[in-house]
Amino acid sequence: MSDLGDSLIRTSDIFAIPLDDGAYVVYAPLHGVAFAATKGLVSAIPDLLAGEGGEASVVAFAREAGLLRKPFSPVTRRRGDPDPTVVTLFLTTACNLRCTYCYASAGDSPATYMTMDVARQGIDFVIANARRKNAPFIGVNYHGGGEPSVHWNLMTESLAYAHKQVGDLDVIAASAGNGVFTDRQIDWMIANLNGGVSLSFDGLPEAHDRHRLTVRGTGSSGRVMHTMRRFTDANYPYAVRLTVTAEQISLLPDSIEFVLSNFTPMRVQVEPAYQLGRHEGKPEAETEDFIAAYREAQCRAYRYGHELIYRSEEHT
Repeated sequence: MSDLGDSLIRTSDIFAIPLDDGAYVVYAPLHGVAFAATKGLVSAIPDLLAGEGGEASVVAFAREAGLLRKPFSPVTRRRGDPDPTVVTLFLTTACNLRCTYCYASAGDSPATYMTMDVARQGIDFVIANARRKNAPFIGVNYHGGGEPSVHWNLMTESLAYAHKQVGDLDVIAASAGNGVFTDRQIDWMIANLNGGVSLSFDGLPEAHDRHRLTVRGTGSSGRVMHTMRRFTDANYPYAVRLTVTAEQISLLPDSIEFVLSNFTPMRVQVEPAYQLGRHEGKPEAETEDFIAAYREAQCRAYRYGHELIYRSEEHT
């Protein structure tokens, strides 16, 4: 058992988060549920979990909510040295943008660049693992605290090396990116990054251009939309990630509609701007406002056959 501070529930995997109005959000990640609850319901949960019964209506609610189902275990126990078959190469901290909310403050410090020797070692490592495990392919992903395509020679050379060394295995290659690419780079990505590209684009051009600026201080939406049109015309698989700042929460539904009515991403991800890097100390998005805007944006997305994704994986 762990002390959860203000929470009335003292378990290792179920949390009661107090709200301003005296109610609670009960969050049970291992049961896959979250719901609003009164203080009385929260107080009854420990007995319910212990199988000590309770009011019939409370038991019925807990069962319907999924709180009484057997929790799953997220822990996978592994022994020995790690043997991944996918490598993610963080090519550089350099960037051709100066986004106001950049978590890595890219461009504020002298840039660093990965060498081909480092990339080669990572690729050789996953190829050896794949052969030992009889895996059918290796993965090579490009990401970073900057823009991967800025270190263009290493991106192209490292992938060519992977194809040369892999033998009869397949290579699945993908990248995150800010979408400010040349047509030559776009052509290469379409031909070589068979796993797709995840683009950072904040929806409405006015929303995007307020924060995602070039090194010259101009908006980058035109360049990113050109990339998306090229990808769309080529029927190329790409995703879009929208970052939402506090003052732009109300624009989120319209931003989602703009993206899906004009482009054809395979996936759309939405995240609030994080209090890191250049955005540290800036106003935070109010949780209730973000949730309300996200729900409306989700409704808009459904009209285009999409379901929004909220997941903290990429920060390009």
